[in-house]
Amino acid sequence: MLKNDWTVAWESEESPGTLGMPLQGMLVSEAMSRVHRYPKAAQKVAFNPVGQIVGAMNEKLAVRDVIYTLVEEYVDSVERLQKMQG
Repeated sequence: MLKNDWTVAWESEESPGTLGMPLQGMLVSEAMSRVHRYPKAAQKVAFNPVGQIVGAMNEKLAVRDVIYTLVEEYVDSVERLQKMQG
Protein backbone atom coordinates (compact mmCIF):
# COMPACT_ATOMS: atom_id res chain seq x y z
CA MET A 1 0.00 0.00 0.00
CA LEU A 2 1.23 3.48 -0.82
CA LYS A 3 2.46 5.21 2.32
CA ASN A 4 0.17 7.98 3.60
CA ASP A 5 -1.06 9.46 6.88
CA TRP A 6 -3.15 6.33 7.56
CA THR A 7 -0.28 3.88 7.15
CA VAL A 8 2.11 6.08 9.13
CA ALA A 9 -0.38 6.17 12.04
CA TRP A 10 -0.77 2.36 12.01
CA GLU A 11 3.01 1.88 11.97
CA SER A 12 3.68 4.32 14.82
CA GLU A 13 4.61 3.33 18.36
CA GLU A 14 1.23 4.61 19.62
CA SER A 15 -0.71 2.30 17.31
CA PRO A 16 -2.68 -0.45 19.04
CA GLY A 17 -1.85 -2.78 16.13
CA THR A 18 -4.24 -4.61 13.87
CA LEU A 19 -6.99 -7.04 14.74
CA GLY A 20 -7.63 -10.45 13.25
CA MET A 21 -10.20 -11.05 10.54
CA PRO A 22 -13.00 -10.00 10.40
CA LEU A 23 -12.55 -7.55 13.27
CA GLN A 24 -10.09 -5.24 11.47
CA GLY A 25 -12.47 -4.85 8.55
CA MET A 26 -15.34 -4.13 10.91
CA LEU A 27 -13.25 -1.52 12.70
CA VAL A 28 -12.31 0.46 9.60
CA SER A 29 -15.36 -0.15 7.37
CA GLU A 30 -17.03 3.19 8.17
CA ALA A 31 -13.77 5.09 7.58
CA MET A 32 -13.22 3.29 4.27
CA SER A 33 -16.79 4.07 3.24
CA ARG A 34 -16.19 7.77 3.87
CA VAL A 35 -12.89 7.67 1.98
CA HIS A 36 -14.70 6.28 -1.06
CA ARG A 37 -17.51 8.79 -0.69
CA TYR A 38 -15.13 11.80 -0.51
CA PRO A 39 -12.00 10.72 -2.40
CA LYS A 40 -10.46 14.15 -2.93
CA ALA A 41 -10.90 15.26 0.66
CA ALA A 42 -9.70 11.91 2.03
CA GLN A 43 -6.65 11.36 -0.18
CA LYS A 44 -4.22 11.55 2.77
CA VAL A 45 -5.85 8.47 4.29
CA ALA A 46 -7.15 6.68 1.19
CA PHE A 47 -6.39 3.02 0.54
CA ASN A 48 -3.91 3.06 -2.34
CA PRO A 49 -2.79 -0.48 -3.13
CA VAL A 50 0.35 -0.72 -5.25
CA GLY A 51 2.47 -3.54 -6.59
CA GLN A 52 6.10 -4.39 -5.99
CA ILE A 53 7.19 -1.87 -8.63
CA VAL A 54 6.41 0.99 -6.24
CA GLY A 55 9.95 0.78 -4.87
CA ALA A 56 11.32 1.70 -8.29
CA MET A 57 9.03 4.70 -8.73
CA ASN A 58 10.88 7.97 -8.31
CA GLU A 59 8.96 10.55 -10.33
CA LYS A 60 5.44 11.52 -11.37
CA LEU A 61 4.63 11.25 -15.05
CA ALA A 62 1.59 12.41 -16.96
CA VAL A 63 -0.49 9.55 -18.33
CA ARG A 64 0.00 11.04 -21.81
CA ASP A 65 3.78 10.65 -21.47
CA VAL A 66 3.47 7.06 -20.27
CA ILE A 67 1.21 6.17 -23.22
CA TYR A 68 3.59 7.87 -25.69
CA THR A 69 6.48 5.88 -24.24
CA LEU A 70 4.54 2.62 -24.51
CA VAL A 71 3.63 3.34 -28.13
CA GLU A 72 7.22 4.28 -29.03
CA GLU A 73 8.53 1.08 -27.41
CA TYR A 74 5.93 -0.96 -29.29
CA VAL A 75 6.90 0.60 -32.62
CA ASP A 76 10.60 -0.01 -31.90
CA SER A 77 9.88 -3.65 -31.02
CA VAL A 78 7.85 -4.24 -34.19
CA GLU A 79 10.60 -2.69 -36.32
CA ARG A 80 13.24 -4.93 -34.70
CA LEU A 81 11.09 -8.01 -35.29
CA GLN A 82 10.57 -7.06 -38.94
CA LYS A 83 14.33 -6.69 -39.42
CA MET A 84 14.87 -10.11 -37.89
CA GLN A 85 12.46 -11.67 -40.38
CA GLY A 86 14.67 -10.38 -43.12
